[in-house]
Amino acid sequence: MKAFWTTSSASQWRVCLKGGDEFDALTGWRRVITFKAGERNRIKRRYRRRLRHAMKVCVAQLERAGDF
Repeated sequence: MKAFWTTSSASQWRVCLKGGDEFDALTGWRRVITFKAGERNRIKRRYRRRLRHAMKVCVAQLERAGDF
């Protein structure tokens, strides 16, 4: 799982998008495609959960390496 950040802020972390649903819901396509009630929130929730997991793994790796 690829994760990277641009600053020390957690809001700047990014994880690769998986599947067409995430691309549609989290990019500019969200203005074109109509989602059912709550569908986009579920997609965003899945993305944020994967993001938190990736952040936890990266921080653990940095702590083991002594860089953090």
